[in-house]
Amino acid sequence: MDSTTNNIIHIFMGQKECASINKNTTDAVNYNKLGDKSLINKDYITAIDYFNKALQKIKDMPVDALTLLIYKNLALAYNGLAKKYYAAEDYGKAIEFFSIALDIKRYVLNDNDCADIYTNLGLLYHKTGDFLKAYEYLDESISIQENGPIANHPEFYKLYTALGGLCNSSGDYNKSAGYYNKALKKIEGDTNNPDNASINESLGKVYSSMGDYQRSIIYFNKALELKKQLENQPGIAETYNSAGLAYKNLGMRAEAFDYFNKALDALGDGSGLFAATIYNNIGLLHKEFKNPQKALEFFNKALEIEEKGASGGYSIAITYNNLGVVYESQKDYGKALLYFNKALGIFEKEAGHTETAGAYSNLANLYKAMEDYPQAIKYSNKALEIWEKKLGPSHPDTVVVYNSLGEIYEAMADYKNAVEYYTKALSIVKKTDTKSMFASLIYVNLSRVYKAAGEGDLSEEYINKSGAVRTLNNLISIRKTSKQIFY
Repeated sequence: MDSTTNNIIHIFMGQKECASINKNTTDAVNYNKLGDKSLINKDYITAIDYFNKALQKIKDMPVDALTLLIYKNLALAYNGLAKKYYAAEDYGKAIEFFSIALDIKRYVLNDNDCADIYTNLGLLYHKTGDFLKAYEYLDESISIQENGPIANHPEFYKLYTALGGLCNSSGDYNKSAGYYNKALKKIEGDTNNPDNASINESLGKVYSSMGDYQRSIIYFNKALELKKQLENQPGIAETYNSAGLAYKNLGMRAEAFDYFNKALDALGDGSGLFAATIYNNIGLLHKEFKNPQKALEFFNKALEIEEKGASGGYSIAITYNNLGVVYESQKDYGKALLYFNKALGIFEKEAGHTETAGAYSNLANLYKAMEDYPQAIKYSNKALEIWEKKLGPSHPDTVVVYNSLGEIYEAMADYKNAVEYYTKALSIVKKTDTKSMFASLIYVNLSRVYKAAGEGDLSEEYINKSGAVRTLNNLISIRKTSKQIFY
């Protein structure tokens, strides 16, 4: 074959290859147009099919403007499909398709303007209870937007609010307060925006969780002031109740009573399930005022509402628990046992929850008062197992159970085990405050056990450590009693 013939063959083959490329490009363009039409009609599944067919036609070609355009449209289709599943509350599918859209934008198109997808993924993970991922995506969304022009958008504060809520849910109260304060700064001048009141209230709750009740009251009162300016005063009873709890925790019982009663007034007829919450809180205040009959009156009001409302969950369990606490204080152990067991039956459905541990602990205290020590040990250990796992061995509730087990074994004259549990409790308390009343109580307990065991020298050593200023009445007053629940 001469060179001329060879050149003609190469030219012919090149023309065939060009024709094939041109046909594939034309097909890709046509598929892309069909995908565009489906996208406009919000038929996202069909659109995705067409865009993928278009990409298949040009898969072996260099990446050019057409390729990038098709990928951009594909990302839009996946984003639209994800929103459709989000609206239908199919959160798993929504997460799947938002993630595909995000990957296309970031890794194929090198487009970092993905704040809207990050926001949606963050909100979806929040709805599914994955707070760590929710925080990760929302934080990324804010980092993209907060230094840009969109940060001046009137609703940008909602991202800060969402992050504040996430951090609050995960127990990171300092970060939560930081985000809520950023949100508040964005809208503090807009007194007609209901979210202004809500954010103030959220800050009040965060500071209450941090034990800063003085500051929480400032925010609760600001929320109340703003809510009173709104036409329907949304959730004002809940805000009064939250403020009442903060006043109660400061020992300001008269103010707590006032706010709880204002909460009831705000509810109107006082027959809804939230009224039961307030009746419970008022009942517990009466118990603290050593007025058990009044306490029972309000607990029974709460119970009547909850039973009529077919409330078989958390709220009615709290009412049963609080009734048990009052009956135990009156030494009516039969009724106390009845109500504690009713509460436990509900709390146990949330296995491992700290309220379940509280119910076990209350039963342990009751059985200890009834001198049924094997049952007291059984329920103390059940409480201990949960608290050690959930709260850690150094948490005050865990330490109290160690001390309580020491008291039970002491009552059984099992001094070896009594010393073991008292010493566990003391070793933890000493790390925080050796001069606390609780430390003094444990020193006295150890002194008493060593004396009963014939260890006079050790008994004297521990009674000296307890501190001469501690009076017996003071020490008795801080012994663990059954746990009441405000909410």
